[in-house]
Amino acid sequence: TSTACNNKLIHARIYHRMGLLHYQMGNYHPSLRVLEQALEVISLSHGCLILQDTLSCISGIRDVSELVTEISLAMARVYLSLGSIRDAKHAAKQGIEIVYNKKSSQVLFHKGLVVLGMVYEQQGRLDKALSHYQQALAFQQQRHNHHLGDHTSVAATI
Repeated sequence: TSTACNNKLIHARIYHRMGLLHYQMGNYHPSLRVLEQALEVISLSHGCLILQDTLSCISGIRDVSELVTEISLAMARVYLSLGSIRDAKHAAKQGIEIVYNKKSSQVLFHKGLVVLGMVYEQQGRLDKALSHYQQALAFQQQRHNHHLGDHTSVAATI
Protein backbone atom coordinates (compact mmCIF):
# COMPACT_ATOMS: atom_id res chain seq x y z
CA THR A 1 0.00 0.00 0.00
CA SER A 2 0.95 3.63 -0.33
CA THR A 3 1.23 3.97 3.46
CA ALA A 4 3.67 1.05 3.67
CA CYS A 5 5.79 2.61 0.91
CA ASN A 6 5.80 5.97 2.65
CA ASN A 7 6.80 4.31 5.93
CA LYS A 8 9.74 2.57 4.25
CA LEU A 9 10.87 5.83 2.70
CA ILE A 10 10.59 7.57 6.03
CA HIS A 11 12.79 4.82 7.52
CA ALA A 12 15.30 5.29 4.69
CA ARG A 13 15.31 9.05 5.25
CA ILE A 14 15.89 8.56 8.99
CA TYR A 15 18.80 6.17 8.29
CA HIS A 16 20.18 8.81 5.92
CA ARG A 17 20.00 11.50 8.63
CA MET A 18 21.60 9.14 11.17
CA GLY A 19 24.41 8.43 8.70
CA LEU A 20 25.01 12.16 8.30
CA LEU A 21 25.17 12.60 12.07
CA HIS A 22 27.70 9.77 12.43
CA TYR A 23 29.74 11.44 9.69
CA GLN A 24 29.65 14.80 11.47
CA MET A 25 30.78 13.08 14.68
CA GLY A 26 33.72 11.48 12.86
CA ASN A 27 32.25 7.97 13.14
CA TYR A 28 32.88 7.05 9.51
CA HIS A 29 32.39 3.28 9.57
CA PRO A 30 29.07 3.48 11.47
CA SER A 31 28.06 6.23 9.05
CA LEU A 32 28.64 3.93 6.08
CA ARG A 33 26.74 1.08 7.71
CA VAL A 34 23.69 3.26 8.37
CA LEU A 35 23.79 4.81 4.89
CA GLU A 36 23.97 1.32 3.41
CA GLN A 37 20.91 0.39 5.51
CA ALA A 38 19.07 3.32 3.95
CA LEU A 39 19.90 2.05 0.46
CA GLU A 40 18.88 -1.47 1.47
CA VAL A 41 15.46 -0.28 2.67
CA ILE A 42 14.98 1.49 -0.66
CA SER A 43 16.18 -1.52 -2.61
CA LEU A 44 13.87 -3.91 -0.75
CA SER A 45 10.98 -1.51 -1.26
CA HIS A 46 11.66 -0.84 -4.92
CA GLY A 47 8.59 -2.71 -6.17
CA CYS A 48 6.13 -0.40 -4.45
CA LEU A 49 8.30 2.73 -4.53
CA ILE A 50 8.65 2.71 -8.28
CA LEU A 51 4.92 3.42 -8.54
CA GLN A 52 5.16 6.72 -6.70
CA ASP A 53 6.07 9.91 -8.54
CA THR A 54 6.08 12.31 -5.61
CA LEU A 55 6.55 11.82 -1.92
CA SER A 56 5.18 14.89 -0.23
CA CYS A 57 5.35 13.20 3.17
CA ILE A 58 9.15 13.45 3.14
CA SER A 59 10.28 17.04 3.18
CA GLY A 60 12.72 18.02 0.48
CA ILE A 61 12.66 14.69 -1.33
CA ARG A 62 10.58 14.71 -4.49
CA ASP A 63 11.18 11.14 -5.47
CA VAL A 64 13.14 8.02 -4.67
CA SER A 65 15.96 8.87 -7.06
CA GLU A 66 16.65 12.10 -5.18
CA LEU A 67 16.90 10.21 -1.90
CA VAL A 68 19.26 7.65 -3.45
CA THR A 69 21.36 10.51 -4.83
CA GLU A 70 21.53 12.21 -1.44
CA ILE A 71 22.65 8.93 0.14
CA SER A 72 25.21 8.27 -2.61
CA LEU A 73 26.75 11.73 -2.23
CA ALA A 74 26.86 11.32 1.55
CA MET A 75 28.62 7.98 1.11
CA ALA A 76 31.12 9.63 -1.26
CA ARG A 77 32.02 12.17 1.43
CA VAL A 78 32.43 9.41 4.02
CA TYR A 79 34.65 7.39 1.68
CA LEU A 80 36.76 10.52 1.10
CA SER A 81 37.20 10.91 4.85
CA LEU A 82 38.31 7.29 5.04
CA GLY A 83 40.77 7.79 2.19
CA SER A 84 38.91 5.35 -0.03
CA ILE A 85 39.13 7.42 -3.19
CA ARG A 86 37.94 4.77 -5.65
CA ASP A 87 34.77 4.12 -3.63
CA ALA A 88 34.21 7.86 -3.21
CA LYS A 89 34.50 8.42 -6.96
CA HIS A 90 32.11 5.55 -7.69
CA ALA A 91 29.51 6.83 -5.20
CA ALA A 92 29.76 10.43 -6.45
CA LYS A 93 29.42 9.41 -10.10
CA GLN A 94 26.49 7.17 -9.23
CA GLY A 95 24.76 10.08 -7.50
CA ILE A 96 25.32 12.45 -10.42
CA GLU A 97 24.18 9.93 -13.02
CA ILE A 98 20.90 9.35 -11.20
CA VAL A 99 19.82 13.00 -11.34
CA TYR A 100 21.65 14.52 -14.25
CA ASN A 101 18.65 14.57 -16.55
CA LYS A 102 16.10 15.62 -13.90
CA LYS A 103 15.37 19.33 -13.76
CA SER A 104 13.81 18.90 -10.33
CA SER A 105 17.16 17.66 -9.01
CA GLN A 106 19.43 20.49 -10.09
CA VAL A 107 20.64 21.25 -6.56
CA LEU A 108 21.72 17.63 -6.15
CA PHE A 109 23.46 17.71 -9.53
CA HIS A 110 25.41 20.77 -8.36
CA LYS A 111 26.34 19.04 -5.08
CA GLY A 112 27.46 16.01 -7.06
CA LEU A 113 29.82 18.09 -9.20
CA VAL A 114 31.37 19.57 -6.05
CA VAL A 115 31.80 16.16 -4.38
CA LEU A 116 33.35 14.73 -7.54
CA GLY A 117 35.70 17.72 -7.61
CA MET A 118 36.69 16.87 -4.04
CA VAL A 119 37.42 13.29 -5.12
CA TYR A 120 39.69 14.43 -7.94
CA GLU A 121 41.38 16.91 -5.63
CA GLN A 122 42.18 14.17 -3.13
CA GLN A 123 43.49 11.99 -5.98
CA GLY A 124 45.89 14.77 -6.88
CA ARG A 125 44.16 15.27 -10.22
CA LEU A 126 43.99 19.00 -9.68
CA ASP A 127 43.15 19.98 -13.27
CA LYS A 128 40.15 17.62 -13.23
CA ALA A 129 39.13 18.90 -9.76
CA LEU A 130 39.35 22.50 -10.95
CA SER A 131 37.28 21.62 -14.01
CA HIS A 132 34.52 20.13 -11.84
CA TYR A 133 34.53 23.11 -9.49
CA GLN A 134 34.30 25.45 -12.50
CA GLN A 135 31.43 23.38 -13.89
CA ALA A 136 29.66 23.61 -10.53
CA LEU A 137 30.13 27.39 -10.49
CA ALA A 138 28.93 27.73 -14.08
CA PHE A 139 25.95 25.54 -13.36
CA GLN A 140 25.09 27.53 -10.23
CA GLN A 141 25.42 30.80 -12.10
CA GLN A 142 23.23 29.45 -14.88
CA ARG A 143 20.62 28.49 -12.29
CA HIS A 144 20.89 31.85 -10.62
CA ASN A 145 20.31 33.66 -13.91
CA HIS A 146 17.08 31.69 -14.32
CA HIS A 147 18.31 29.99 -17.45
CA LEU A 148 17.16 26.62 -16.27
CA GLY A 149 17.83 24.88 -19.56
CA ASP A 150 19.12 21.37 -19.96
CA HIS A 151 22.28 20.80 -17.90
CA THR A 152 23.52 17.79 -19.87
CA SER A 153 26.18 19.92 -21.60
CA VAL A 154 27.83 20.50 -18.22
CA ALA A 155 27.50 16.84 -17.36
CA ALA A 156 29.07 15.66 -20.60
CA THR A 157 32.59 16.01 -19.20
CA ILE A 158 32.06 14.13 -15.94
